[in-house]
Amino acid sequence: YQTMDSSAVKIAILAAKETGTCAFGDILNTDDLAIAGLLREAGLFYTLFCEAFGYYDCTYKDQGVQFETGTKGNLSGAGHALHTTGPDLLVSVKKESQKRHLPFSIHLAEHDQETGMLMGEKNEFFNLLDEKQMIPQGHQFPMMSPVAYADKLGLLDRQTLAVHCVHVSDAEIGILADTRSHVCLCPRSNDFIRVGRSPWEKLIDAGISLSLATDSLASNHDLNLFNELAYFLEHLKRELTLEDAIGLITRNPAKALGLDDRIGTLESGKASCYT
Repeated sequence: YQTMDSSAVKIAILAAKETGTCAFGDILNTDDLAIAGLLREAGLFYTLFCEAFGYYDCTYKDQGVQFETGTKGNLSGAGHALHTTGPDLLVSVKKESQKRHLPFSIHLAEHDQETGMLMGEKNEFFNLLDEKQMIPQGHQFPMMSPVAYADKLGLLDRQTLAVHCVHVSDAEIGILADTRSHVCLCPRSNDFIRVGRSPWEKLIDAGISLSLATDSLASNHDLNLFNELAYFLEHLKRELTLEDAIGLITRNPAKALGLDDRIGTLESGKASCYT
């Protein structure tokens, strides 16, 4: 872990702002909460997720996960993923998010090794975590797919932002739709790290609220949401109305981040981008 480079973060924030971004949703280490101040300085809205990680016998408090609501944004909780974070820890973060009526985020079904691990497969990723002694001795994986397991744990509802959802079946898409979960797609990032392509068309047809995101500069060329949207539309195998296309980077993410009372649509009483 390295100390946050505030200068680099400011440059990235301002670059995104110049391309029209007015709010950030970001996953943070709990030592990076100063990013909230940098976003406020830039006049941007935000929901920042403090991420719980690891198989530890602890609650969200032990991991330093913080919750806060403010005029410009929120701090809330996230779980890294089902194959890297213990179920009790994930549930404690989710329950606290629910209690405070704040969104909860989790990386879900991003790559096939995640699914393999949850089904008991001792694959390359399992061996990596096991070598680092990150998986407790005797830990029993659920023998379930990521979406089904998340649903069983009570992690999916209208306050949940499921990120990626690349490897999902028709049945799992049904679960996401039934629980009213939000899904955040990261098309260029998924292509960049070669984890596959989410079934975008089926997710749209299921009526799931979809948002587009860049993921991060670690797996993408830039933080320009219009570039993400252009890539998505170029590769989408169906038509979208202009309203629904723009909604992928405005209305839908604002709702998923719990900011739709302030931004996301052009309505009386809502903020303009940089107020």
